[in-house]
This record gives sequence, structure tokens and C-alpha cells, in this order.
Amino acid sequence: DLASTSFSKFGHTAPMFSQNKSKNPDEFKAWWAEHQGRPGASGTIVGSEKCDGFSIALMYDKGTLTRGVTRGKLDPQTGKMVGVDITPNVRLMKGVAATVPGFTGFIRGEVVLLKSDWKAHLPAMINPRNGAVGIAKREDATRSDCKHLTVLAYEIRKLDGSKSFPTKQSEFQVLAKLGFRTPAWKVFTSLSDALAWHKEHQDGKRAGLDYDIDGLVMEEDSRAILDDLGISGRGPVASSAFKFIADAADTVLLDIENQVGPTGI
Repeated sequence: DLASTSFSKFGHTAPMFSQNKSKNPDEFKAWWAEHQGRPGASGTIVGSEKCDGFSIALMYDKGTLTRGVTRGKLDPQTGKMVGVDITPNVRLMKGVAATVPGFTGFIRGEVVLLKSDWKAHLPAMINPRNGAVGIAKREDATRSDCKHLTVLAYEIRKLDGSKSFPTKQSEFQVLAKLGFRTPAWKVFTSLSDALAWHKEHQDGKRAGLDYDIDGLVMEEDSRAILDDLGISGRGPVASSAFKFIADAADTVLLDIENQVGPTGI
């Protein structure tokens, strides 16, 4: 949570939704069957690696980067997502284009500390995810460590929140042409292929990636259909975060210390 810093808050002009989750293959199969059975569904699903960092919106005005704002939290009074403006730090991060010719809108991505940068430059950090959050909110000379953070982009929107491209595939392709780094993605027309890609990651592929992921985002390829189906719960009806089984290990509890707090409890 970056809200504990003195960075200013900023209300997003467009929704910054999260994702509804499929916690296991059976839940994902149910989501797939329900979605593909909807009238108008294209039959094509685009899957991408769900990076385990924190979400950022890169805002551009006539091609120039003007703000970098965290996803933040919902303000119950305004109904808007209110994030934290960490623009000075975002400008130092890798994968952030200072200019996108002719573009006014925002590019959404995930801020991560790559494993290679973690080991080479910031080995004292406990893990990459916590490291990314801690570094991104620095306000003194140590903010220079933001140069070791990377933004992986996955979405382009106009200021009003509308989509700029007809398909998710074209969106990823344009991001790459603009010089942004994206998470790995793949196109699916069959459930078995989607399940196989998930199992491949679960069984070992994700461990070899240079960034941490906690699942795969599976979403309708057609941007128009995705918008038409709307929002339910945490995010779009036509997408699902297909999660991995949580890592687990045995541990030994060595001791417990009880302490009295300042209120006497």
C-alpha cells in the first residue's frame, strides 16, 4: 500500500478494475463454458501471465507522459478509484516510454522487480514483490533504486476508459511496437489448450521466469464484447484470473513471545 507516503492522491478518470478469480481448474472450466456459451462470444480467448507486482496507470497527454498513478482503492464517496501519484519514481523505471506519439490516454501495467535485478542489485530485499512496493514509494535519494524496477504493460485505454483496439491480440502487438515490454501471452480456441498452458506454468515454467506470476489472465479477445458484457464482482465478466495452487512448505515453530502493547493489551 503506497498510501502511507506523502505522494499526492489522484482520482482515476476511468475504472481500474481487478479480476474475478478461478481458483482451480474446475472453476476455470465452469467460467469457460459459461462465457463461450454467451451470445456473441467470439470463441477466442487470450491468455497472459498475471504478474505479481502492483498495478500502475501511465497517463499520456498528446504523446507525453504526464503521470504515473497506482491503482489505489475505491473512494466510497465518489465511486472512483483513487491512487497515488508516484510520477517522479515511475520516470526512472524500465519499460516506461517518455513519449507515445500522438496518444492521449493511459497505458496500464504491472510494476515488478525482475528476479535478475533483485539478485544483482537489491539482494537485501526479502522478495521481489515486497521489494517493488517498498522501492516505488521512496522519496529520498534512495528513490534512484527505482531504475531497477520494470513496468510490464498489458492494456491501452482512452481517457474515458474506452478501448483503443478491436482485439486483445492487437493491443498486445501495438504495445510491443511502441517499445513496451509485455507479459507472455497466447491465443486459445480450445479449453484443453488453455488448461495445458496453465499446467505447464504450474508444473515448473513459472519458476524459470524472470518475474513472479500468480496465475494466468484469460479474457475475451474482442474488446467490444468484453465491454458489452460489463462488470461483475471484482472485474469484467468476460475475463478470469486462473490462479495457481499456492506454494506451501513444512515449517517448525520455534517459539512464541507475548508482548504488552501501549494500551495494556
